[in-house]
Amino acid sequence: MRKYIKINNGILELVILRNGRLVLGEIKEGFATQQEIKTILKENDIVCGYIDNNIKLIENGQKAQIPLATDYLEYEPAEIEKHLANKINKNIALGILNNSTDNIFNFSHKIKKGEKLLTLNLMPELVIRYPDGNKKSIKKLDSEKLKKFSGENTIFNMNQKSVSAAIDGSFHYSIYAIAYVYPLLTLQSINYSHGEIKYKNALQIESNIQEESRVKIPSNLIVKGYISCAFIDTGGSVHCLKGIENQKKIESSKLKSGQNIYTNLIKNFDVWAGDSVIVKDKIDECRIECLNTIICPEIVNSEIRVGNKLYTKDIINSSRIYLGSSYVNNEHLNKFRNIHKQHKKKMNDLDNILNEEKTEMELIRSKLTMQIKKMRKTSLNNFNSDIVINRFFNRLINSLQKFNDNIKIYNETLKLIENEKNELIFLEQQSKSKQDTEIIICGRIEPGSAIYAPNQTLRINKTLKNISIKLDSVRGTLKINSL
Repeated sequence: MRKYIKINNGILELVILRNGRLVLGEIKEGFATQQEIKTILKENDIVCGYIDNNIKLIENGQKAQIPLATDYLEYEPAEIEKHLANKINKNIALGILNNSTDNIFNFSHKIKKGEKLLTLNLMPELVIRYPDGNKKSIKKLDSEKLKKFSGENTIFNMNQKSVSAAIDGSFHYSIYAIAYVYPLLTLQSINYSHGEIKYKNALQIESNIQEESRVKIPSNLIVKGYISCAFIDTGGSVHCLKGIENQKKIESSKLKSGQNIYTNLIKNFDVWAGDSVIVKDKIDECRIECLNTIICPEIVNSEIRVGNKLYTKDIINSSRIYLGSSYVNNEHLNKFRNIHKQHKKKMNDLDNILNEEKTEMELIRSKLTMQIKKMRKTSLNNFNSDIVINRFFNRLINSLQKFNDNIKIYNETLKLIENEKNELIFLEQQSKSKQDTEIIICGRIEPGSAIYAPNQTLRINKTLKNISIKLDSVRGTLKINSL
């Protein structure tokens, strides 16, 4: 199938071959940027499998017809049912804004031994993904690999394909749907005199976490009072009954939650959340990064970076909203990618070393052969010839030993890279969202505020009321609709 598509500065020809498995492209007239080409491909239902280097060639002036997209192998993630997850939809979010539905959430995170945490409804599989997004199943993946959904103090049941609690305690899910349970420890309060708190527990604090405290735990944190001017790093959720404030604006005061944050107020805090942030009153002069959903009635003079949904009544006093997952840092995933990149570089370096060592051994072998031939030709067996042959022979043995040692390192690195690649695919697939990215404003957004998208900045010059602002994932632009 052949298509001619008008672009801003010319005409792009697309040719779709092999029943949609290969897409060729050529600029017939004019020129186009990479972003413009990808936008055109998506508008013509070519949504994946892009060959970025070839698209860049077209931007740089390539005129001949070249492949722009092709089919590829991909791991389709398992379909997970989280039995105890707090599920948020539009109606629930609007109910929270009106103080009517937050009681449906499980803020305690308490669980009994044997209670089921999640079930795998659909097994992961290896598929061929076509440029139009359709797929062809190749094989189901090994059930043993499903154990990765079973974290600390949980049990994976192979027959039921489910994960259950191995102890009584406090549960949480990671952003990759891995289930964890930790014993719950109760403390009266925490202050700087306790030093850094690093228990392998979930924590319940009966009063406050005071200024300059440091808490780093792998599970949930429940605080019945305030969190004040502290550094908090949790693998699970944070439920702070009264509020999270940094009154003294201490720079080291930060809050990182691997899952959700529930509280009345966040003021002057730097916050990162792996799932959702739910605030009953307001976010005031904060920097919030959230991979999934933020719900808060009032946002005041803050920087908000949200991966999926923002529900609010009012955005006031020059707030900045960054919409889309590209604006939210996933430290764990980025660190994993960097480590994988370093190992791939090590692999390339080893490849070069092995080629050099192979060349060196070939040279030594050649010299040794020539020396032996020379001896045969002259029919001489003198002391000097023995020394030369022994020297070449020893060099060859040493070079072969080095070569074999590096081959062993090479094979170990190759195995490591393959394992990392599979793990990276798992992490990226599990952290993808299938929902539309948007902001719901039930009240107003005031002049001076701004909404940022990858290819558009919307600066608010007049008050807008009762609107939805959606991110167009194809163009990277914003679309405003009335609620």
